[in-house]
Formats: sequence, structure tokens, C-alpha cells
Amino acid sequence: MDISLTAVLAQVINFGLLFFLFRKFLTKPIVASIEERRSLIKKLEHAEDAYAEKVASGDAEYKKKLQEWVKKRDKLVAEAGAVAQKKRTEILADAKTKADNILRDAELRSKNLEDELTKSFEDGVKKTSLLVVKKLLHEDKELKSKYLDSVVKDLL
Repeated sequence: MDISLTAVLAQVINFGLLFFLFRKFLTKPIVASIEERRSLIKKLEHAEDAYAEKVASGDAEYKKKLQEWVKKRDKLVAEAGAVAQKKRTEILADAKTKADNILRDAELRSKNLEDELTKSFEDGVKKTSLLVVKKLLHEDKELKSKYLDSVVKDLL
């Protein structure tokens, strides 16, 4: 086997040319692809931590919002209670005023009826008395005289 210097030299030149072309055109895209894959692997390794952090952040935000909503709800309930109490007070005051007016009207009506009944009773007694006195005096002249004397005495 003979090793030809020209063949070795041609192989070295071919290798150098291939090395140069490889380095010139293929090195940057391959290295970029490898770096991209490395960064993707790192991201995937940290993705679980980032996911846990996001979940914790979301949970904390949820709790914060929930507390705000609970405070708003409590405030609304307190305001509604105050409005209801105010309305209740107004209704009770109105009812008391109406009840007082009804009682006053009833007392006035009762007093008027009492006065009417008293007057009617007095009128009835007077009429009855007059009838009785007329009847008695008409029949008994002596009694009539005594009665008139007593009335005159009472008047004087």
C-alpha cells in the first residue's frame, strides 16, 4: 500500500474546505438551535416553580378580593339595617300620630254624645216633670198654690 502524498494533501484540503464551509454557514444556526433548546429546557425546569408562584399569587389575590367583597357586603347590610330602622321609626311615629288623632276624635265624639245624652235626659226630665206638675196642679188647686209659693221662695 502506497500512501500518496497528493491524496493525503487532497484529503487535508477537502477536510479544511469542508471545515471552513461548515463553520461559515452551519455553525451559527446549529448553535442558535442548541441555545434555544437549552433555554427551553431551563424554562421548563422553572415552569413548575413559576406555576406554583402564579397559583399562590392568584390565591392571595382571590383572598384579598374576597375580603373586600365581604367588607362591602357587611357595609351594605349595615346601611340597609340603618335604612330599615329609620323607616321603622318613621312608620311607628306615623302610626302613633294616627292613633293619637283617632283617640282624640273618639274622645270628642264621646264627649259630644255624653253632652247630647245629658241634654236629652234633662229635656226629657223637664218635660216629664212639667207634665206631672201640670197634671197634679190641674187636678189639685191647693197643691198648685203651695207649689207656686215654693217656686217663688226658691227664686227669691
